[in-house]
Amino acid sequence: MGDKTAVLSEGNAWIRPVPEDWQYDVLSDLLIHVVDNRGKTPPTVDSGIPLIATYNISNSHLYPTEDNLRYVSKVTYDNWFRSHPQSDDIIPTKVNTEEQSV
Repeated sequence: MGDKTAVLSEGNAWIRPVPEDWQYDVLSDLLIHVVDNRGKTPPTVDSGIPLIATYNISNSHLYPTEDNLRYVSKVTYDNWFRSHPQSDDIIPTKVNTEEQSV
């Protein structure tokens, strides 16, 4: 792969150099389960189970924020989603701004 730092930094000034002692792995080798919900918005209600949306996730916070939080009913939670986030899950998003890209 050559100079890994150069490859990771090229064109992405906000990415910091990767420490030499870090291990490199292929992302697909590390995944157990992938769920793609792009373009799918569940019906929301005024109160209920918090819904994690892409705008609740950013590089500046370790956990999703509660900004503009929306909710789903228990019925929607149990039946609409193909999977539910678990503790220690990583939730990548596809948002094309430096502030919100994860």
